[in-house]
Amino acid sequence: MLSKNERMKMKENLINFNDLFEDNVNDDDLIDDYLDKCYFMGIMSKAFELQFGSFKNNLNEGKQFAIEYFINYMRNYAKQKNLPMKIGFSDDDIQYSNAAKELFLGMEKSLDFMENFYVFDTSNPQVQGGIKTKI
Repeated sequence: MLSKNERMKMKENLINFNDLFEDNVNDDDLIDDYLDKCYFMGIMSKAFELQFGSFKNNLNEGKQFAIEYFINYMRNYAKQKNLPMKIGFSDDDIQYSNAAKELFLGMEKSLDFMENFYVFDTSNPQVQGGIKTKI
C-alpha cells in the first residue's frame, strides 16, 4: 500500500510521464493508463511462444531475448525524444539476474543518446531493494 505522500509522488511522476509522451490523460485514469502502457513479456506464456517461439529448454536465453526486444522497443522512444534511456531488470533468481548482466555487458550502446542499464538481484530477501548493479 502506498502512503498518501507516495500516492502524490506517483501522481506527479505519471503526469510528467504523460507530458513527456504528449498524452492527454484524465487525472482519474493516470494509473490505469500507465499500467496499460507497461510492457510485460512472460517468456512462458502462449502469447510469447506464438510470437517468438519457445525458450522452455533455455530460459536464460529466453530472458535475454525478451530483454533485448524490450531495449530495442525503448530505444525508439529515446531516439524520438532525444532523451537518455534507463533500463532496469530485477529478478529473484540469481541465474536470471546474471543472464541480464551478461546481456547488458555485451550490448553495444547507442551513440545517439545516453543509455544506462541496471540489474537488481533480489534473490536475498534480507537485502531490501536487492543488490543494484549499474552496467
